[in-house]
Amino acid sequence: MVDVMLKNGDIELNSMGGAVMLGGFDAAVQRALICLNTRRGSFIYDRSLGVPPLSPGSGCRIDRQRLEMLINEALADEEDIYVEVLSADESLKIRINAENQSRIEEVFPFGDV
Repeated sequence: MVDVMLKNGDIELNSMGGAVMLGGFDAAVQRALICLNTRRGSFIYDRSLGVPPLSPGSGCRIDRQRLEMLINEALADEEDIYVEVLSADESLKIRINAENQSRIEEVFPFGDV
């Protein structure tokens, strides 16, 4: 699948003014990051996009295995993407696995978009 590259919330443009395109692993990582940085229900055009509310400040701690389950459930529509939670504090440090590659990223699924 091919996607338009997003950078700082905007479409990345090349020197000719056209959109920079992503494919393969980079496109899969970008789609996963968009999903994981979005609270489910907050995106008006697709209310199913994102992760359910995960509120670390509410006093109820979610263990790493449960976080992985919720995150991977949010990514169920994406083919061949699996996420491992490495640490969970105010943000999540995760490893995104797709297309026989992996990348470590930090996501912030605890707020609204």
